[in-house]
Amino acid sequence: MKTIAQQLEVKNFPFIIKDDNDERIYYENSRGYWCKTKYVDDIRVYYEDSDGVIEQFSSEKIKAVKKLKAARNILEQAEKELKDIA
Repeated sequence: MKTIAQQLEVKNFPFIIKDDNDERIYYENSRGYWCKTKYVDDIRVYYEDSDGVIEQFSSEKIKAVKKLKAARNILEQAEKELKDIA
């Protein structure tokens, strides 16, 4: 099976595809190594590469990461407000 870069006859490497949020969703080098990633709400939910590595994150882990990101945002906002007061 041909890689995406091979199908497109790409000559300049690394070949990178990014999504609308500037997240790298596909990478391929000149030796044929590739990896692809899927993001939902800026959270990596799937990863696969040409070495056979596959990582898929459960909905529980995704929910936990979303809660962590929300907590970080609250903390950053509180720190900003404290700086504004000082």
